[in-house]
Amino acid sequence: MSLIEDYIDVVHEETGMWAVYPPSLNVELGDYGTVEDGQFRRLGNVRQFSSCHFEEQMRGQGLSREYKSKRVRKVAMGAGAKIDAGIVTAHPALELSFATDFSVYFAVAGCSNWQITNLQALSEQIVALYREDRWKKEWRLITSIFKATNLTVVISKESESKLVLEASADVPRIDMADANLSLHVLFDSSSSDQWITEKPRDGQDPFTPFYWAHRLTTNIFGRNPSLEGLEAAALPASEEPLALALAERTRDPLDGWRRS
Repeated sequence: MSLIEDYIDVVHEETGMWAVYPPSLNVELGDYGTVEDGQFRRLGNVRQFSSCHFEEQMRGQGLSREYKSKRVRKVAMGAGAKIDAGIVTAHPALELSFATDFSVYFAVAGCSNWQITNLQALSEQIVALYREDRWKKEWRLITSIFKATNLTVVISKESESKLVLEASADVPRIDMADANLSLHVLFDSSSSDQWITEKPRDGQDPFTPFYWAHRLTTNIFGRNPSLEGLEAAALPASEEPLALALAERTRDPLDGWRRS
């Protein structure tokens, strides 16, 4: 698999979320598309279909989350600490060390979670489109997103490497849950893809680095379509269901998130 697929798979396996790549790319509720090499490829938004309508709601705000994959070590350092190559920190810093060939570290802050609230009704509208040959089974529908105003993602491609991030201002300590935090790279011995405390520019929408999605499923005979994660209502075997009943999520999207 590619580095991007590895990153997306690790995030999904550990958190239940799908990762957007690059993480500074924006997606929206109701976007639909395909997944190619792990990446979501937007084809459009369900609102373009006159029969599709959805409602959305913010479930949480002031959220933050930090994640380190296996054998990623984080060490906080104060001003005046000596690091490799004779460099001395002027402000508090973080040292990230990566012991394996592939590692992931992310920290997002100033986040809010947005979800489609009438998913049951929307699923029925999508099933109708499918029956009219206007919706494809392989399309994935984005039903929940996280918006972030401060984003740090490091994807390391080299074992036994190190990255030192220094605060851009004189702060008492580095708090990755602080949406106003600004860091810069002071030392880098790694081969990595990295986005360090990136923030939306003035007038730019927040980043949407993570999402949850549903896709259409049918039985082995291609009948009884439903959105994955939604169950068909119980009807006699001779009848094809026209309504769907919402099934519980196996994991709540807000699990693992910290509130400020």
